[in-house]
Order: sequence, then structure tokens, then C-alpha cells
Amino acid sequence: MKKFYVFIAMAISSPAVFSQALITYGSYSISKEEFLKAYNKNKTPVTDKEKSLREYAELYSNFKLKVKAARDLRMDTLTQLNYDIDNFRSQVVDNYLSDEKGLKRLIDEAFERSARDIRVVHYTIPVDENAKPEDTLKASQAINELYATLKKGATSIPAELSGKYGGLKQNDIGYITVFSVPYEYENIIYSLKPGEISSPYRSKKAWHLFRVTGDRKSAGKWRVAQILFVFPPDANESSKRDIQKKADSIYNLL
Repeated sequence: MKKFYVFIAMAISSPAVFSQALITYGSYSISKEEFLKAYNKNKTPVTDKEKSLREYAELYSNFKLKVKAARDLRMDTLTQLNYDIDNFRSQVVDNYLSDEKGLKRLIDEAFERSARDIRVVHYTIPVDENAKPEDTLKASQAINELYATLKKGATSIPAELSGKYGGLKQNDIGYITVFSVPYEYENIIYSLKPGEISSPYRSKKAWHLFRVTGDRKSAGKWRVAQILFVFPPDANESSKRDIQKKADSIYNLL
């Protein structure tokens, strides 16, 4: 392993191998150009460059191996992941082109959503961040089976699915409005019509489904004013009665 990192350091310092493979794993390879592009993008000031290159080579190699493992499991073909990529791209592209334009879009979006209250049923199955690939795949199968069942008209988690996949949960979270839930959930919910159910969505810790069961005009916000009559903790009963009489008299006037 030490010889491997020495080779990395020597290869990077040599311009003659700029287009050659620097790291190989199976039938895949990482060129010097690709490695340096990633390293320079993420690097911080260091005193020992050789040590820094060694450490980053290990991190980058592990990252590439994880990507390969995900592709072997065909996770890159999942509909939800492709949807998330397209959704993320559409959200950030305007901000890169014009911050002012992006800010106005978000303000208009929030204002429009604030006019509606939406009732939501939330279905989840947890996924541990450090779960094994087979456990991650099992959770994905569970949420997709539940999605197919709900699309056929079911409104709750069938007993056979609960027995087959432990951890499936259903929660009626009631009416929500803008800023009530995380933004990525809000985007999904406000794209649905009453009766519709979302496609499976993977967050950091769980798979999610959202069903909209109600849609109404926003109840708005209530502003409340209070007149408070206080007495000290050691007040006697006579003092409390005097304060109560004052409160009652003002109440009657109001």
C-alpha cells in the first residue's frame, strides 16, 4: 500500500503521464486529470502535500468503489433517483443564472402555497445510514410494494406488508401549509391533487410516500392580544381577590 501511494505522488509530479490511468479498480480507471480536478476542488492549505495526496487518494478510491457498488445494485436506474436529480437541477439552475430571479421565484412560490392548507397522510420505512446494501434494497422493495398497493386503492398499510417488512409506518399529519415541513417534502406535497399519492422518495434516513386527503383555502393567521394581571407567588387570598375583581371589571367593560 505504501508503494501504491508513493507511485501516486510520483505520477502526479510527472507531466508525462497526465492522460494515463492513475488508479485502476476492476475494468475501471481514474486518470491523473480526473484525480487532480477532484483534489484541487476540495483541497485545503496543507504543509505536507505528499501526505495530503496519499490521504485524498484513499478517500477518492473508496468513493469510486461505493459508486461502483451502487451501480452494480442498479441504484442509478431507480426512477426516484432520476426524478430527484432532475428536480434538484431545476431548483438550482435559476439560482446560478440569477440570484435575484431565484429569490423572487421562491417568494412567489411561498406566497402561492400559503393560500392553501393541505391534509397529508405520510407513509415511511426507516433506512439506517450505515445499512448494508441488502438491507437498503429490502427497504426500497418495501416502499415500492406499498406504493403499488396504495395506487390500487388501499388507504392503509395491509397486514401482509406489515408482517413482511417491519418498520412500515403510517401517520396522518393533518393540515399543513408553507414552511410546515422540510422543503423537499413540501415540494412533493404541493405537486399532488386530493387523492393522489407521491412516488417513493428517499431521504437521508427513510423512504417516504405522501398522500393528499384534503385541500382547503388557508385558515390564515390569528393575532391575539392579552391583558395580564399578575400577583407575586406569596400573595395572600385577599390580594388575589382584589386582582380578580379588577380583571372581572375590565372584562365586563370589554
